[in-house]
Amino acid sequence: MGNRLLLASHFLAHVEEHGGSYWHLAFWPYNRYFEGTRGKPFLHFVSSKGPRVKGAAKHRWPVSFWFELFGLDRGGGDVHMDEEPFLDRERRTRVLFCGAWAFRDREATRKHVDAIRRFFRPVAKWREPAEACVAAARESADRLVAVHMRLTDYAKFNGGAWFYPPADYRRWMEQTAALHSGRTRFLLFSDAMPPAEAFEGLDWRRGPGHPVSDMTAMSLCDAILGPPSTFSQWASFMGRVPRLQIKSRDQIVREEDFAVAGP
Repeated sequence: MGNRLLLASHFLAHVEEHGGSYWHLAFWPYNRYFEGTRGKPFLHFVSSKGPRVKGAAKHRWPVSFWFELFGLDRGGGDVHMDEEPFLDRERRTRVLFCGAWAFRDREATRKHVDAIRRFFRPVAKWREPAEACVAAARESADRLVAVHMRLTDYAKFNGGAWFYPPADYRRWMEQTAALHSGRTRFLLFSDAMPPAEAFEGLDWRRGPGHPVSDMTAMSLCDAILGPPSTFSQWASFMGRVPRLQIKSRDQIVREEDFAVAGP
């Protein structure tokens, strides 16, 4: 879900900047969770500027394709939608089909961040449990820190480089609590929650439990701690919450390494 949200945000911002409309045909499993997509068979976003406004040719080919997934048109790295040749391809076609992961328009996402956040606001059914969970967790606490633990798929993903056992998370939680005076409480999120005794002596609670509610609850915390993941990246972006990416087991938690993520 985090991957598709991140990719969709770049296309959405690009279309808002240049005009036209955007369909994301692979987003349908998550449509019911967000204000801009609920009740629709596919993600569909129409620019407030209307049709494409910059350099559209009078005579264009009906359909064009850009399948980065299969190596076609791939020069390595990201496809920058705000640069040529992507803009030229848009100008020369009526419908442009894009495939895969690497399409980015970072300048547009910075410019149209409010439109992205409005469109992908979680619906009340999953937003309200997150708000209630965070409100309860904040009682008598001075700081609320989200801890994101990937304890199943990360055992193999990226060669297991970002898979950390509960004891490592406990150490990082202790380091985080030591950064501030007052009471730091942790809100834990995981695909396989460790037993309670793994965090005995620490002040912590569980997140809501549903992926959308968990992502929303993360976005309402004061900080986010966890391995590189688009799930926590999206939460940081949506809530403007400083996030620390833990990239190795020997990493030390430092306040200056927390930063709000972009999409």
